Amino acid sequence: SLLNDRDDWTAEILIDRLKNERTRLERLKPINDPDLDIESVISLSYNSLTDEVKKYFRMLGIFNNEFWLQLVSAVWELEDEEKVDYLLDYLTSKSLINAYPEKFGKFDRDESKVMNVYHIHDLTRLYAANLLRDNAEEAKFAIGRHASFFLGLGSYLNRQYKQGGERMITSLKVFRAIWPYLIDSWERMQANQSDWPRPELADKWLSAFPGLCADM
Repeated sequence: SLLNDRDDWTAEILIDRLKNERTRLERLKPINDPDLDIESVISLSYNSLTDEVKKYFRMLGIFNNEFWLQLVSAVWELEDEEKVDYLLDYLTSKSLINAYPEKFGKFDRDESKVMNVYHIHDLTRLYAANLLRDNAEEAKFAIGRHASFFLGLGSYLNRQYKQGGERMITSLKVFRAIWPYLIDSWERMQANQSDWPRPELADKWLSAFPGLCADM
């Protein structure tokens, strides 16, 4: 649609304009067709949420990969998993996230365990992330909780790996699965990045990460 509106654009020009995540939604707005305004469509669902649920939805903007109940509980700092489950189901009903039941053995010893894995569409994630960035303290909180969760899990896997035997293979398998999340945290903690506000624990986290996961 955008290319049809601009005869002077090539696909390469459009791709270049969409590279910046911070401005991608704004630049996806067609001039002549408001019905294709993705940001406005998402905002209809977002604005129907209560203030509390809006806050929890915004925090999901830090997930570049799938997420699950225990991870969201950690990021939201909610110990009541029934409430977390309800909130995730509610956001699913609003079409803001998608749920997929699947066997979850990669993060759990019980290979037959089935639970929901959640995904947030890339453009919906950008919408949530942009809102989250507007609240620096909220963003720092979510980033810090996300980073602490995966550093703790990585450290545990490192200890399991060093015990040898079957635990080595299992630990490597799980560590491989969480590696993208650790990289996300690593990049957000860097002093020279400007996409996210740095939490106070950033330098401490960066210093601890190599040692706690050294054997993986």
